[in-house]
Amino acid sequence: MKPRRISAIAAAGVLALSALFGISSAGPAAAASYTHLCVDRNGESLCAWANGSEQPVGVIYEPATGSSTTNWVHPATNGATGSISQANTSLCMQINHDGGNVVREAPCDGGTPELWTNKYVNGRTEFLSVWADNYYGGQWCLTWEDNLNGSEAYVDPCANYGAAYNGWGTS
Repeated sequence: MKPRRISAIAAAGVLALSALFGISSAGPAAAASYTHLCVDRNGESLCAWANGSEQPVGVIYEPATGSSTTNWVHPATNGATGSISQANTSLCMQINHDGGNVVREAPCDGGTPELWTNKYVNGRTEFLSVWADNYYGGQWCLTWEDNLNGSEAYVDPCANYGAAYNGWGTS
């Protein structure tokens, strides 16, 4: 057998064993970790919930969803800026200014309506909207409120609410 053919067979064997044992190579997308995004309100976790493209991001009590709470990829270090995307999709949290500053999921395009800056505050993370900060001035945070459609994510001045609305974490 030729050396090239032996190498190809060996490589195929390694890939087959990797698949069998659940081992995969870590490409660029695999390097990003994902988490739930939840606020702690009176000891209960309310978590950001994906409703699909062009739909508002919901915020629901974690026990209502169990293990199916949406996973998100986001800027994870203090001062980092980037998009907040639903894990394993090309959908990002994006401000819908015309819709009353509600945060919706939309195809990621890298524009400022989908850019957020991580600000570490008292053990939690505030996500500052790059677009709203530029448009309105000041610091505008990813927050949530109850309305006729249930609880939805939107942006509002960070000073308007405390950690129960702005302080995101993994639970």
